[in-house]
This record gives sequence, structure tokens and C-alpha cells, in this order.
Amino acid sequence: MDVDGLLAKARHTDARRERPNHPRGWEPGIAWGGVEGTVVSEPTEVRDPEWDRILQHFQFDPEHFEVVEPIEVRSWEGFIKTDDGKIEKTTLWYHKAKIVRRFDDAVRADIDALIREVKGHRPAKRQAPTGEVAMVVNYADLQIGKEGTAGTVQRVLGSFDAVVQRAKDLRRAGVPVGPLYMIQNGDGSENTAGHYAMQTYSVELSRVEQLRLVRRLLIKGVKTFAPHFERIVLAVTPGNHPENRNAAGKAYTDFLDNDDLEVVVQVGEVLAENPEAYGHVSVVVPDDELTVTLDVCGTVVAFAHGHQFPRKKNEFAWEWWDGQSRGMKPAGDASILVSAHRHHFICQQRGVRTWFQCPTNDSGSKWYEMTTGEATMPGTLTFTVGPDGWDNLRIL
Repeated sequence: MDVDGLLAKARHTDARRERPNHPRGWEPGIAWGGVEGTVVSEPTEVRDPEWDRILQHFQFDPEHFEVVEPIEVRSWEGFIKTDDGKIEKTTLWYHKAKIVRRFDDAVRADIDALIREVKGHRPAKRQAPTGEVAMVVNYADLQIGKEGTAGTVQRVLGSFDAVVQRAKDLRRAGVPVGPLYMIQNGDGSENTAGHYAMQTYSVELSRVEQLRLVRRLLIKGVKTFAPHFERIVLAVTPGNHPENRNAAGKAYTDFLDNDDLEVVVQVGEVLAENPEAYGHVSVVVPDDELTVTLDVCGTVVAFAHGHQFPRKKNEFAWEWWDGQSRGMKPAGDASILVSAHRHHFICQQRGVRTWFQCPTNDSGSKWYEMTTGEATMPGTLTFTVGPDGWDNLRIL
């Protein structure tokens, strides 16, 4: 190649260096992911690059970052201009390697010391919990009157004795269980029409019979619990099944025109007639919300049936809860949310907040099983709540 051609090639090479056109995947620079990254050197004639200089060039201090093997190498033929202005053909090398953050020996964990600590560990003396805690018992989706009501009644009656035994076991274990929060989480009764096409055909009890049986169950529960707890709070959240609906299956009065609330109001009036036996029992019925938010031994807990949640899979409760916070609603202040409605158990935590979805107390949902292939497992969700949050979860 003549001199003019070499100079033209050199000018072309200089232009490319001003606007680099490096092989794909080998663009010089550092891609850092927070813990480790990848460094690609500028093309060089040197087979073994000075990595400290390369790191400094990309503003990564070699005192805190280092290159580790393996190192990938690629080479291409190129032209360079020598110090005396001559153009020479040469081999240019690219290098790619992983970089990591250096850790001084002084801040690295001493594995031998850690092993000695594990070997020498002795169990600490058991310390009793501090502060009073409450036992929270959630009765969700009894749907009395639905097919399988006899089994539901037996299951709920059995849970009363199981709750008393659970409280005794916790106290024996050193948990200072004081009050009991008995929550009717909604859908205590099935109703007779307006929720699904075959409802009227399949229900086993009339509306009056359903409400009578729910009322008797709640009173029996309070009577069973009363001698074993210093204080009892009976609270209710309105569900969708007991809504007052028209012939088209739509609620048409207001949100709180609901048999769930009326039954608990009746229970409260019955208990109030015997203050000597039930003076330590209080009843909480919402008057302008679909939810109930309570301070339970120093922790704010919100209860909602859950039919008001948006229908976004796996996010419905959290999306609704976030909205309560933005709207400065009482439930937005809670660190624990308890819901029902979807008949299967869920426990999820995000940050300091915990969402519980209660398992159903009824005998299962054929519709849920037909549409999902999964059978719901009935049970009564219980846990304790104190100044430090929830604990001692058990499904009875």
C-alpha cells in the first residue's frame, strides 16, 4: 500500500477512534450491578493489561475494586500511528473480566470465631412475654343454611372447646393471654336468593331459620368463653350474602342493611340482660363502615369481609389496604388486616404489615372447587396479638 493510502487508512482509523465502533459485546467500560460487574478494556497492543490503570480510567478505585478470573481475550488486526508519525499494522487486544468489591481482612467475617461461637452457644434462660396479649378468634363464612349446615354447626361447636383449650395451653406456656376478641368476619348466613342461580333450590333453611341458628351459635360461643377470659369483645363485619337484596340480586338500601349486623346486635341485647354473667362482654358493630378497626392490646387490627376488595388476583387486599391509607380511613392505620370471603387461608407480610385471609367455617364451596379444581379446607383461624404484633397462629 502506498503512503497516501496508509495516511488515508490512518485518518479513517482516527475517525473511528473518535466515534468507536467496537465489536458487539466488547464495548469498553464497566457494567456494575451493585455486588459485582464486568469490565472491558480499551483496545491495546499489550497482551497483559494494567487492570489498576483501567479501573481508575473508569473511575473505580483499585483500593476498593479488583478484577478476578476468568479473563476473556479477543484480538483484531488494526493500524496505529507511531511516535514518529508512521502508520503501522498491529494486533489490538480486548480484555473482558469480572470485577468485585474488595473486602479488607479487618471487615471480613472470622469463620473460625463464628464456628467457636456456634459450638459454645448455650440456650438462654426462658423469658416470659411482657405485656398483655389478646387471643383473636375469627369465624368466617359460616353461611348457615347452605348445603352441609349440620357439619358446619358441629365444626363451630367443636371450635369453642378448642379455643378454651388453646388459651389454657398458651397460658401454661407463659403467654399472658388476657382478653378474647371473637370476630364474626361476615357471611354468617347463606340467605335464600340473589347470589347464584341455584341458591334458592339448594339452601336447607329459610332466612328466619338461618338467623336464629347463627344467633344461637354466637350466644353459645360467648357462654363457653365467658368464664375463661377477663374480657370479651364480640365484633362483626358485614358480608355480601346477608345483604338486603332485591329480586335482581342487588343490594338496594345501604351497605349496613345486613343480617350479619342485625344478628350481632340481637346477641348484644340478649347478653346485656344478664350483666352479672356477661358484664365483661362488649359488642362492636360498625355504624358507617364495612370494616371494623380495633386497638388490640397496643396493635391496630382491621377486619373486613373482603367482598369490597378489587378483583385483582393476589393483589386485591393490598391494593384496597393501600387505598385506605391514602384516604386516611381507619383501616389504613392498621398493621394487621384480617379478611374472609374467598374461603381459603392466606398469610402474607409486606414490611411491618400482615394480611390474613381466613379459612372458611362452612363445609366447602362446590363452585370454588369446580372453577379452580381445589377444595377449601375449613377451620377457625386464631392467633394472639400484643404490643409487639401477632404470634401463636393456629387454625383450629
